[in-house]
Order: sequence, then C-alpha cells, then structure tokens
Amino acid sequence: MKLNKLFIIFSLILLNISIAFAQEKEKKDNVYSQNTEDEVTIFKPTAGLGIGILSYFGDVGSASFKNPMTSRLGYQFLASTRLNSFFDINLHFLVGKVEANERSFERNLNFQAEIRSSGLSLSYNFHQLLPKNRKLDPFVSLGIESVEFLSKTDIYDSQGNRYNYWRDGSLRNLPEEHPNAVNAIHIQRDYIFETDIRESNIDGFGRYSERTFAIPAGIGLRMYLYDNLDFKIGTTFHYTFSNLIDGVTENSKGTRIGNSKNDHFLYSSFSLNYRFNFKKKSKKKENENTYSDVDYTSLDDEDIDADGVKDFKDDCPGTPSGVKVNINGCPLDNDNDGVPDFLDQEPNTHANAFVDVNGVTLTDEAILLLYETYMDSTGKFAIITRTVYEAEKRASSSDQYKVQLGIYNTGIPPELINKFLSLTDITSTESPLGTIYSVGNYSSYNDAVKRKNELLNSGLEEATVALIRNGKFITEDDPRFNTTVKPDKSSVASTNNKSENISQNLTNETNKSLSNNENSKSKTESISNSTTNTNAVKESTIKTDAGSNTNVKTTNNTTSTNTNKVSANGITEFNASSLSEKDPDNQVVFRIQLGAYSRKLSKNIFEGVDNLIMVTSEDGLVRYLSGSFTDYNEAVKEKINVVLKGYNGSFIVAYKNGKRIPLASVGATKTSAENLNDPIKPQSAVSKDLIKFKVQIGAFKNEVPADIRIKYNSIKGLETQQTPTGLTRYISGTFSDYNQAVKLKNEMINTYGISDAFIVAYFKDQMIPVQEALELIK
Repeated sequence: MKLNKLFIIFSLILLNISIAFAQEKEKKDNVYSQNTEDEVTIFKPTAGLGIGILSYFGDVGSASFKNPMTSRLGYQFLASTRLNSFFDINLHFLVGKVEANERSFERNLNFQAEIRSSGLSLSYNFHQLLPKNRKLDPFVSLGIESVEFLSKTDIYDSQGNRYNYWRDGSLRNLPEEHPNAVNAIHIQRDYIFETDIRESNIDGFGRYSERTFAIPAGIGLRMYLYDNLDFKIGTTFHYTFSNLIDGVTENSKGTRIGNSKNDHFLYSSFSLNYRFNFKKKSKKKENENTYSDVDYTSLDDEDIDADGVKDFKDDCPGTPSGVKVNINGCPLDNDNDGVPDFLDQEPNTHANAFVDVNGVTLTDEAILLLYETYMDSTGKFAIITRTVYEAEKRASSSDQYKVQLGIYNTGIPPELINKFLSLTDITSTESPLGTIYSVGNYSSYNDAVKRKNELLNSGLEEATVALIRNGKFITEDDPRFNTTVKPDKSSVASTNNKSENISQNLTNETNKSLSNNENSKSKTESISNSTTNTNAVKESTIKTDAGSNTNVKTTNNTTSTNTNKVSANGITEFNASSLSEKDPDNQVVFRIQLGAYSRKLSKNIFEGVDNLIMVTSEDGLVRYLSGSFTDYNEAVKEKINVVLKGYNGSFIVAYKNGKRIPLASVGATKTSAENLNDPIKPQSAVSKDLIKFKVQIGAFKNEVPADIRIKYNSIKGLETQQTPTGLTRYISGTFSDYNQAVKLKNEMINTYGISDAFIVAYFKDQMIPVQEALELIK
C-alpha cells in the first residue's frame, strides 16, 4: 500500500513539472511549442536503441565488490521529446538479466533474474550554464518505472544431481554428512539456472509478486553527430522497492538469511538516437454558423482564370490571361501538334510532323540526334553543366532599356505594321507569349521614357519602357521593374503629363495647319519662281537585278552642286541633298522585303541576313524584312547583297510617318507599277534553284551490314555524307522538283526493298525540314 501511494505521489510531481515546462515559451531554442490554436505545433520526437551492462546490488554476493564477469547484457529502446531548451521527457523499455554467485564457508548461493522495465523520466541538460552552439550535452535524469523480474537459481546439474558444497571446496553429488559420503563423486556446475525461486518456495514466502516500482536516476553525455542523429552514453541506477529480486531477505531461513535492504541494479549503456520532425497544425473548432452566409450556387459559376469556361468544367485551370480556349477550357492547338497556339512558334505545322517543345518541326537531323542521345551509353552526348554564380552574372550583364511596342501571338493590323516598319530601329524578339516588337537601346531610363512619350504622341498607345535583363523583357507594370528602377522626378512628371503633351501637340498641329493655309499663296509663288530656275528633268536608270529596273528622277538647280552620279555599273547613287528635296524631314525608312510565307521559317533560312525582322499580319502571312536605311543608295546595295545570297524575289519598300509610301515619292520610280497593298497569298523571295530534294536510304555509324550493302551497290549515283555525330548518311538523287523525289523514294521502297527510305531537303547545302522547303518553292 505504501509503495502504491509513493508511486502515485511521485507520478503527480513528475506530471506537474512536465506541464509547467511545456507551457514555457522560448522563441529561439524551443523545438516544441504550442501556443494558440492558429500557431503551428512542432514535434521532434527522438527514437533510439541502446546496449549496455546490467549489474546487481543485493543480498547475494559481496556488498562492496561485484565481479564484472557476472554482469549481463541489457538492451533498451528509448523515445523522447524536448519540452524546451533544457528539459526532455523520456520513455524507456529495458530488457536484460542480472546475476550473482556467492561461494563461502558459511553459504553457497546463486541466482539469475530476467529483468523487464518500462518507465518515464525527465532529463536536464544544463542549457543555461553552457554555450548554445555546442556539440556535447551533459545531462542528469530522474524518473519512475515499473519492473518485472523472474528469478531462478542453479542447484542441479544436467544429470539431475543436486549440488553439495563440501568444506574442502569440492562440489559433489552427496552431502558431506551422508552415510555413503565415501562414494560421493565430484560434479561440475553447469550454470543453467533451472529452478524457479518463487515456485520452489525455499524460504516459505509463497507466491509473492514479481513486480515492483523503481526510481531510475541517471547521468550521461549526448553527442550530436548530424542534424537528426546523436550518440548517447550514460549510466542509470535503478532504486527498486523490492527485496525479492534475488529471492533472499532478512526473513530467509538458515544460512540464506539476508538483510532488509531492497535489491537494486545498475545499467551502463550507449545508444544511437534519431530525431523525427513532424509539423502539425492544430485544428480550430469551426463555428457551425461560419459558412451560413456562403452562396454555394455562385461557386458553380466561378471562373478563376477568366477563360469563359466555368471552373468545374475547366480541364485546364490556370490558363494565362487572354489566351483563346476550346469548350473544355484548354488553349487552342489548331495544328494539333501538342503545343498550344500561344506557345507555338510554328502555328501551321503539317499533320503528323514531329515538333519540339516550341512547336517547331524537327529536322531529320534533329530527330536522329534525339535518338542517338537517348541510346547513348558512351557519354558522348553527356550534358556538362556550368554554374554561373550571381557575382559573375552581375559582372557580365548590365541593364538596358527599350521601348516595347507590343506583344503579338497572332496577326498585326496592317496600319500598325506600317507604323512599326516606319521606325528605323525596330526589332522583333520571339518569346513564349508571342513576338515582342521594340525600339531603342538605352542605358538611361529617362532617355527611354522620353522616347516612349514620343511614340505615345504618334499614336502607338501600347508603348511602354521595358528593362532588358538576361535577355528578358520586364515592363513598367511588372512589380520586378519597380523594385529595380527608380526614375527621377522629371521622368515621372513626363510620364504623368502624357495626356497634356498630346493635347499640346494637337494644338500646335492645328495652329500650323492654319498658318499653312494663310501662307499658301506666297508658298505657291515661291515654288513657281524656283521652277523657272531649274533645268530639264533628267531620268536615270538604276539596275538593281536582272529583272528589275528602277528609274530615278533628279532635278538639278543651276546653282546647286549636289547632283546624282551614275557609276560605271549603271547604279545611280543618291546623295543626302537629293533625298531631302523629296523628304525634308528625312524620316523615310527603306527596307528589303524577303517574301511572305504561310508559316514561320527556321532562322537558318535567313542565315547571313542582317537586321532581320519578322511581322505576322492578321491574315496569317509571315513577312520577313531586313535592314533599316534612311539612304536609298544603302538600301539598293543591301538588296544586291541579299540577291547574291539567293533571295532573288526580294524588293525595296519605303515607309514614312507610319505608312508605306511609293518609292517614286522619294525620287525613285520603278518601270512597273508598284503595288502598295500587302500580299494576300504566300510569295517566296528565295531562289528555287537553291532548294534541293534528295532521298535518304540509311545512316550507319559503323560498317553497313552485308545484306544491306548488296542493295546499296546496285543503286547508281549513291552518295555519302558525314554527320557531326559520326554517322555516315547514304543519299540518292538530287531534284528541284519534289514530285521527282517522291517517285525515287517509292522506287527505293518497291524495287530495292528499302522500306525506311524518306525524303530530305536542302537549302544552300544545309538540311532543312521538307515542309519548309515546300513553303519556299511556292
């Protein structure tokens, strides 16, 4: 009864201490905290396994010395969690054996007890007295536990002979006082503890309880190995409340009599422990009226991505703003190549064509390279990654500003195209959202704002300043722009007064118009007087290519020394004076148009062409233009240059003040009438003689197999090509007519049995997709 009361009192004390420390809040050091219902509770339980030695202290054996050879192994499972920075609460389960042997003239006793104990303890690590950033934690612990023991003794050998201890130190099968003692034989202990002490009732104690409580008090050292792993070494003395573990008490009989002190045992061990991290958010009890005012019907009509398809029917939630979708809410993919139109850089891919992630048709070489990379086992196609550190990025890149005119993933209205092409420094940049058109390249934000305001005043309402960083456009409405750029007050004021500037410009234009009307008479007279002092108009011919003659009219004033010269090759060279006579503001922009196509072409089609611009109109035609000249002579030279590169159908176009204008208006006229309307069907400028079709019948890295080589030897005109990957490509035929290539391919399949023959296309001896080749010969 006393033991039960003591155990209950100690448990209550331990529980109160645990609760008190668990409620203490330490923001920096706590690994366990539970504050309000909305806060996150973090549990970091630790589990470990230990092994050690159990030593016994009791009535059997020497009270002052314990033979370490009689100590036995014990095994322990540990679980703990931290209450705060200096207290842990621990749960342990211990199994093992204790043993003792006593041999003397007075008595000969031995026993072995199986021990099982489990309990709860509190440990303290001296956190307030030690450095916070430490790898070693000394600790002391105190707790309460339940102990179960099963005690046995060894009094018989394996043959069933009882041990008899004689005064001469021998061990025999008969007592020394036995009448037949002279016939006693020597025997040996087998150290098998076969006799249950309680069941044998040697001292008449009856069936006493083999369970008791104990107080484990320990000391040790914890070493932190890794973030979640630690090593612990220590020793714990278990003060039990029983004197029956060894089966000997002060009430035992004869020489077995012991003392009244309880039996104890010591466990010295080391363990390896792992800490788990669990995060759990406490549940807050919901008020039953919390959602009483919610209109659940409106949730059925919700469309978070604003694509026109309700969320519960939307198969593609999160569609980017402005992207056209189908009835299922997924972005349109008109060419069914698996890449949605708003990301597709080649919107009109032919059916069943293989494309890359950007929707661009893969060339045969690209497909072959993908296959070889996939099958590679030699490391030839291994990707070597180079890490670019932030300091290197800052050192190698500097911020630049452009004025972005708009992003278009479909066609551009014709009037806007003409405005764009009237700008001398316009560029086009491909992006996942579409083609970005921009002008300028400024290191000063204020300069970019000034240019933006000029463009806004000219009617380009979407003009905005963009920061160019690492090849990406960051516009003024992007939060990243505001955190990077800090414009001064003058630029902000300039932007805020945009509408005032436009209004002022309109007023100036009105006044200018009125002034021109009032002075029209004097202006007419001035022109008339000037005309009387001019010579006759001379007409010269500019020969720009074999099939196009351009006539240039020049007016030579008798007092002027600026005349147009005709060079030996028949090209008339314009000078700045003659151009300014037709264009006083010097705002004419000349470009070379390289054709209009039904699809975007690969960049290598226009390899070697400088200042290339791509413009997609509303009808889907894609026009390519090169150059930007204010001097017509330079435009003529550039046209000759691109013609020599194989773009025979190219021609010069002129733009001024947002409109395409006739060449005649700036002093150059063509022998044939110039059509200023945009083309309504594809018109290729590429020389068809540069497009060739061939039939590939195979590609091998090593020797061609014998059976296939026999077929190849029977094919006339077979040529080989080496690829950058080390393959030998076998090709037959060279045709300008695609149908002839188809005929040869069918012949290879039907006559020679080469079922995997296919057509390949070349432009300037470079392989291109067959679909592009067909586009170029239209």
